[in-house]
Amino acid sequence: MVDYNSRKQKPPLISIKPVPNIIIVERIKVDSKLDKEQKKKDPKVVIPKEQIAKLNQEALESTGDVLAVWEEHPLIGIIIAIGDNVAKEYNLVVGDKIGWRITEQSGQLIVFNKKKYIGLFGHEILFRYLTKEV
Repeated sequence: MVDYNSRKQKPPLISIKPVPNIIIVERIKVDSKLDKEQKKKDPKVVIPKEQIAKLNQEALESTGDVLAVWEEHPLIGIIIAIGDNVAKEYNLVVGDKIGWRITEQSGQLIVFNKKKYIGLFGHEILFRYLTKEV
């Protein structure tokens, strides 16, 4: 695995410098299979996200198979700013695509210049994508 010192840290993509333990992420929306099916059936009909979340949970509970609901990890994003110590500890740089834990406490909403971001602690990160596609 590539070590942190060989990965060049980039400046934040927004004018924010997080405190040392925080990672600021721009979330990438991942549609569930139910979302995709609904959009194919009738793209003009909008189902509230709470209803989709409830249907996703019901499908997950009834099948016990996460692949019945998701084709990709649902909580992913791009690091846009990162605290120095957490960058080094977890070998992360600005621009990395990451996935994080699915819990009700995961992530803190951050609003900056009318755009939503997520603030995460390093221990919430599950993985970093090793591909270049973002």
